[in-house]
Amino acid sequence: MNDFYLKADNKAAFDAALDAAGFVTEFGIALPAGDSLDVIGTIRQPTGNTLTDAEGFDYPEMEAVPGYHANYRGDSLPEALQSLEISAPSTPVRVWA
Repeated sequence: MNDFYLKADNKAAFDAALDAAGFVTEFGIALPAGDSLDVIGTIRQPTGNTLTDAEGFDYPEMEAVPGYHANYRGDSLPEALQSLEISAPSTPVRVWA
């Protein structure tokens, strides 16, 4: 099995790629046997600023990382998803167990 990291411009573009790959069915997403898809969606990261809520608790300000993200695991990446493939992130948000 190989791990692939995917990034689309937005959810609609990601869903269109899944549909083009033939994975969208009337019941949801159907992948080839043995393949896995982990849809992460929008990733948020700290800006470096600290905010304070109404109760006086500090928390990190977060901003969206551009794109709509997912991980795919399979022997190969389907052709319809190849344009979404990115290099492995140095600090991935989620990895396969």
